[in-house]
Amino acid sequence: MELILTFNKKPQLTIKYTPEEWSALESVYKKLGLQRSRTRQGLGVGLELEYYREADMELYNYVRETIQYLNGMCCTDSINEPVLYHDRFNLAVLRIIPSPDDLTVTVPLPKFLTIYELNSIVQIITKTIETIMNLVLEAKVTIRPKKDQGGAQQ
Repeated sequence: MELILTFNKKPQLTIKYTPEEWSALESVYKKLGLQRSRTRQGLGVGLELEYYREADMELYNYVRETIQYLNGMCCTDSINEPVLYHDRFNLAVLRIIPSPDDLTVTVPLPKFLTIYELNSIVQIITKTIETIMNLVLEAKVTIRPKKDQGGAQQ
Protein backbone atom coordinates (compact mmCIF):
# COMPACT_ATOMS: atom_id res chain seq x y z
CA MET A 1 0.00 0.00 0.00
CA GLU A 2 1.21 3.46 -0.84
CA LEU A 3 0.16 6.63 0.91
CA ILE A 4 0.55 9.65 -1.36
CA LEU A 5 0.18 13.23 -0.17
CA THR A 6 -0.26 15.87 -2.88
CA PHE A 7 -0.34 19.65 -2.61
CA ASN A 8 -1.91 20.81 -5.87
CA LYS A 9 -3.66 23.96 -4.58
CA LYS A 10 -5.54 21.84 -2.03
CA PRO A 11 -3.99 18.98 -0.09
CA GLN A 12 -5.14 15.47 -0.95
CA LEU A 13 -4.43 12.06 0.50
CA THR A 14 -4.31 9.07 -1.87
CA ILE A 15 -4.21 5.46 -0.78
CA LYS A 16 -3.02 3.11 -3.51
CA TYR A 17 -3.61 -0.61 -2.96
CA THR A 18 -2.02 -3.54 -4.76
CA PRO A 19 -4.58 -6.02 -6.14
CA GLU A 20 -3.59 -8.52 -3.46
CA GLU A 21 -3.95 -6.00 -0.63
CA TRP A 22 -7.40 -4.82 -1.69
CA SER A 23 -8.59 -8.37 -2.31
CA ALA A 24 -7.48 -9.45 1.17
CA LEU A 25 -9.03 -6.40 2.85
CA GLU A 26 -12.27 -6.73 0.90
CA SER A 27 -12.45 -10.42 1.81
CA VAL A 28 -12.24 -9.57 5.52
CA TYR A 29 -14.94 -6.89 5.15
CA LYS A 30 -17.26 -9.38 3.46
CA LYS A 31 -16.60 -12.10 6.06
CA LEU A 32 -17.41 -9.59 8.79
CA GLY A 33 -20.75 -8.88 7.14
CA LEU A 34 -20.04 -5.33 5.96
CA GLN A 35 -22.32 -4.32 3.09
CA ARG A 36 -21.52 -2.29 -0.01
CA SER A 37 -23.25 1.07 0.15
CA ARG A 38 -23.19 4.54 -1.43
CA THR A 39 -23.22 8.03 0.00
CA ARG A 40 -23.45 11.50 -1.48
CA GLN A 41 -22.13 13.21 1.64
CA GLY A 42 -18.81 11.37 1.88
CA LEU A 43 -16.25 12.66 4.36
CA GLY A 44 -18.22 15.78 5.13
CA VAL A 45 -17.41 17.40 1.78
CA GLY A 46 -20.17 16.02 -0.43
CA LEU A 47 -18.16 13.28 -2.12
CA GLU A 48 -20.19 10.62 -3.86
CA LEU A 49 -18.52 7.33 -3.14
CA GLU A 50 -19.01 3.63 -2.63
CA TYR A 51 -17.86 2.05 0.61
CA TYR A 52 -18.30 -0.88 2.97
CA ARG A 53 -20.91 0.01 5.59
CA GLU A 54 -20.59 -1.27 9.11
CA ALA A 55 -23.95 -1.40 10.87
CA ASP A 56 -22.92 -2.40 14.37
CA MET A 57 -19.54 -0.61 14.75
CA GLU A 58 -18.04 -3.89 15.98
CA LEU A 59 -14.97 -3.65 13.73
CA TYR A 60 -14.38 0.00 14.62
CA ASN A 61 -14.68 -0.71 18.35
CA TYR A 62 -12.20 -3.59 18.06
CA VAL A 63 -9.71 -1.48 16.10
CA ARG A 64 -10.14 1.49 18.46
CA GLU A 65 -9.46 -0.72 21.49
CA THR A 66 -6.32 -2.02 19.81
CA ILE A 67 -4.99 1.33 18.60
CA GLN A 68 -6.28 3.75 21.23
CA TYR A 69 -4.10 6.79 20.67
CA LEU A 70 -0.97 7.08 18.49
CA ASN A 71 1.37 10.07 18.57
CA GLY A 72 -1.26 12.43 19.92
CA MET A 73 -3.86 11.46 17.33
CA CYS A 74 -6.92 9.31 17.89
CA CYS A 75 -9.48 7.82 15.53
CA THR A 76 -13.06 8.11 14.49
CA ASP A 77 -14.98 6.05 11.92
CA SER A 78 -17.80 7.78 10.07
CA ILE A 79 -18.10 7.90 6.29
CA ASN A 80 -19.86 11.28 6.52
CA GLU A 81 -17.28 13.06 8.69
CA PRO A 82 -14.05 14.75 7.53
CA VAL A 83 -10.87 12.73 7.04
CA LEU A 84 -9.15 14.88 9.63
CA TYR A 85 -10.91 16.79 12.37
CA HIS A 86 -8.79 18.35 15.11
CA ASP A 87 -6.71 15.44 16.40
CA ARG A 88 -8.90 12.67 14.94
CA PHE A 89 -8.18 10.63 11.83
CA ASN A 90 -11.22 9.07 10.15
CA LEU A 91 -10.68 5.33 9.65
CA ALA A 92 -13.67 5.20 7.27
CA VAL A 93 -11.18 6.11 4.53
CA LEU A 94 -10.05 2.48 4.66
CA ARG A 95 -13.61 1.26 3.93
CA ILE A 96 -13.95 3.31 0.74
CA ILE A 97 -13.97 1.07 -2.32
CA PRO A 98 -11.09 2.13 -4.56
CA SER A 99 -11.29 2.97 -8.23
CA PRO A 100 -11.24 -0.34 -10.14
CA ASP A 101 -8.86 1.13 -12.73
CA ASP A 102 -5.92 1.86 -10.46
CA LEU A 103 -7.11 0.73 -6.98
CA THR A 104 -6.75 4.20 -5.51
CA VAL A 105 -8.81 6.22 -3.07
CA THR A 106 -8.18 9.98 -3.16
CA VAL A 107 -9.71 12.23 -0.53
CA PRO A 108 -9.37 15.94 0.16
CA LEU A 109 -7.71 17.08 3.36
CA PRO A 110 -9.00 20.11 5.27
CA LYS A 111 -5.50 21.52 5.69
CA PHE A 112 -1.84 21.00 4.93
CA LEU A 113 -0.35 18.41 7.25
CA THR A 114 2.69 18.75 9.42
CA ILE A 115 5.24 15.94 9.23
CA TYR A 116 4.16 15.01 12.75
CA GLU A 117 0.50 14.64 11.66
CA LEU A 118 1.50 12.67 8.56
CA ASN A 119 3.62 10.33 10.66
CA SER A 120 0.69 9.78 13.04
CA ILE A 121 -1.66 9.01 10.14
CA VAL A 122 0.81 6.52 8.64
CA GLN A 123 1.10 4.78 12.01
CA ILE A 124 -2.69 4.68 12.47
CA ILE A 125 -3.28 3.27 8.98
CA THR A 126 -0.50 0.70 9.41
CA LYS A 127 -1.77 -0.45 12.80
CA THR A 128 -5.40 -0.53 11.59
CA ILE A 129 -4.63 -2.65 8.52
CA GLU A 130 -2.44 -4.94 10.62
CA THR A 131 -5.22 -5.34 13.18
CA ILE A 132 -7.91 -6.03 10.57
CA MET A 133 -5.78 -8.54 8.68
CA ASN A 134 -4.91 -10.43 11.86
CA LEU A 135 -8.52 -11.00 12.89
CA VAL A 136 -9.37 -14.64 13.32
CA LEU A 137 -12.67 -14.89 11.51
CA GLU A 138 -13.21 -18.60 11.76
CA ALA A 139 -11.37 -21.43 13.45
CA LYS A 140 -11.94 -25.15 13.25
CA VAL A 141 -10.82 -27.14 16.27
CA THR A 142 -10.85 -30.91 16.64
CA ILE A 143 -10.88 -32.32 20.16
CA ARG A 144 -10.33 -36.01 20.83
CA PRO A 145 -9.30 -38.00 23.89
CA LYS A 146 -5.66 -38.82 24.35
CA LYS A 147 -4.92 -42.45 23.46
CA ASP A 148 -3.55 -44.78 26.12
CA GLN A 149 0.20 -45.16 25.65
CA GLY A 150 0.27 -48.68 27.14
CA GLY A 151 1.77 -47.61 30.45
CA ALA A 152 -1.49 -47.41 32.36
CA GLN A 153 -2.15 -50.09 34.97
CA GLN A 154 -5.47 -51.82 35.21
